[in-house]
Amino acid sequence: MPRAFAIFIVVIGLAVPASAQPAAEVERVRAHLVAARSFVEARDVSALTPQQRTQRTAALAILDAYIARGVFPVRGADGYGELQPRFIDARGVHCAVGEMIAQTGHADLAQAINRDFEYAKVVDIHSSALLAWANDYGFTVNELARIQPGYSSPPTETSVRHDIERQSDEAMLACASSPPPSKARIRMICSRDGDVRLQAPDDATDFERCFAGAVEPGRYGGAMDPSPTAFDHTISVTLRTPRQVLDARLNTELGLAPQCSPRPGPLARTATLSVTNSADDELKINVTTTPANPQIARCIQAYLAPPLHDFRSVGNFTYARTWDVSHMTSQAVQTAATRLATGFATDCYDRETAPAKLSLAIVAQPDDETFVISAKANAAYAKCVADKLAPALRKHFTVTREVGGNPQPYFRIDNAVDARVSFTVELPVERAARLERERKKEEALRAALEKQRQAEMRRQQYE
Repeated sequence: MPRAFAIFIVVIGLAVPASAQPAAEVERVRAHLVAARSFVEARDVSALTPQQRTQRTAALAILDAYIARGVFPVRGADGYGELQPRFIDARGVHCAVGEMIAQTGHADLAQAINRDFEYAKVVDIHSSALLAWANDYGFTVNELARIQPGYSSPPTETSVRHDIERQSDEAMLACASSPPPSKARIRMICSRDGDVRLQAPDDATDFERCFAGAVEPGRYGGAMDPSPTAFDHTISVTLRTPRQVLDARLNTELGLAPQCSPRPGPLARTATLSVTNSADDELKINVTTTPANPQIARCIQAYLAPPLHDFRSVGNFTYARTWDVSHMTSQAVQTAATRLATGFATDCYDRETAPAKLSLAIVAQPDDETFVISAKANAAYAKCVADKLAPALRKHFTVTREVGGNPQPYFRIDNAVDARVSFTVELPVERAARLERERKKEEALRAALEKQRQAEMRRQQYE
């Protein structure tokens, strides 16, 4: 029988000892360690010296006993969220890696690591003494990192409510077989062990029962000292309507498929999205443009269909929205030109003709071949800038469309443009100084990254 499997049998058969952690948290940490133990067992150690193999076996025996004992560190008031490692807790309980170090006769090293890296992950513990111990006992840093578990933070009424509110849109959509209410009650129950349950109140409506079943509590374990506070509280969650959820998604998460316009054919000015859900839960999405341009409509419809899939559960849902699909508005051209022209102005700098400030007018009509860029003064200098800016704007506003299943670039001025751009001309010497400052910052960053890489290589030298 492989050793890892034997360990699994022994661990499962043990009773969970009393500790500051709830049983579910103990079993979670224990399962992590059993899986890590199997990972470590699978490593080929033939390249290790006999002494390294002997000491590795002794350290793993300590780990086996630690897993079986089932007493693990608990979190203090550390300010971290989610799962976080802790090397040695306030009771003196060591983490798995710390236990192996201490019980192999290196308790001082475990304390030193705890002093400087109490809540650090193994890969972030910069200790030559730890690397030396790992080498002596035949472990790689990667193995120690796999062994090290994280410990959970306790639930609070505020954190559980946040979990519920974060999922409220999706839960509402899943349960809205008929028009949903504006509020839903849900009961939050937390034991002193940190176990969280969400359920509907005793007098709940069908929607509230569905809503409570659709929301999942966050990942908590109550591994704190002192233990979490128990609570049993029914709250009322304010719900957005399906229309409000869809509006928000289109405004922020989904956008309105800007790369779908322009296309050949009539110059579409607006697009209209229509969404309906019939009684048989068949979601219908339809997009039309005015003037009608089937290529743009099909592109937008294909873009929006996957993210709207979860509205299929919303009963008797209808939605319509119209928006401007002109790709090349004056504001969009002004924003792009301001960003691009400043660099070209420095490239074109001539002490005899260049002004301290430059103002450009950028105009175009639908289906013009290119932009007309001009300036009231400094004509020769402005022409140099314009000759560079026009192709850059063309590239910026080029979209990709499918032709015969292959992507192809497509450019078309689809709107009247009248943009004005004014900016201070950066002198070549000023740009050189700025670029030198940026270069030095980049060098410092590269040096820091190289230092980090070298440290990682030192950690991995024993793999």
